Amino acid sequence: MRTQRSLLFLKILMLLCASGAVGSIVTVPALQGDALPTLTITVDVAGGDLLSKPDEPYRVRPDVHIDVTAKNESSERVNFKVTNPYLQNRPRLMRSGKLVPYLADVNKLVREKDTSPDFVQLGRTDYISLQPYESAKIDFLDLRRWYGPLVAGSYQLTNRWRSGVGAPWSDESKAVSFEVVEGKP
Repeated sequence: MRTQRSLLFLKILMLLCASGAVGSIVTVPALQGDALPTLTITVDVAGGDLLSKPDEPYRVRPDVHIDVTAKNESSERVNFKVTNPYLQNRPRLMRSGKLVPYLADVNKLVREKDTSPDFVQLGRTDYISLQPYESAKIDFLDLRRWYGPLVAGSYQLTNRWRSGVGAPWSDESKAVSFEVVEGKP
């Protein structure tokens, strides 16, 4: 009897979560999935931030923004949620070959997300469904929030992404290179 009640409760909870009636619980298997091995993650400078012409190396101001895109590399539809950039992204920024550290508050926040992630995510939740071989922008990273103001110089950025709590990290994305310039280029 107790097992039946537990199963019924779990089914009701999953239905409520899938319908959006109960916040945004990130451990719903139907939406979460254990792993999304068929996704390829890419990063690119947001188009509006570019100071350079299309055929030139990327030149940007210090307040650069990054688009995160996922491509479904499988022949089946993939469903997942995008909830919290500090839970789901691990950007890695290099300046002149040296790792740029996260801001102290961000470093603490990502460590907390790694060791004891929230069961319920409040705020933004985007439900993404990618058809076979389809791509979509899934996130937007404001590098100032992760690293503070960037100083002039040459940078390379990669990112790892995961679909949620307990899910494995994606492979590291290919690097996007850009040059931060002060004032007018």
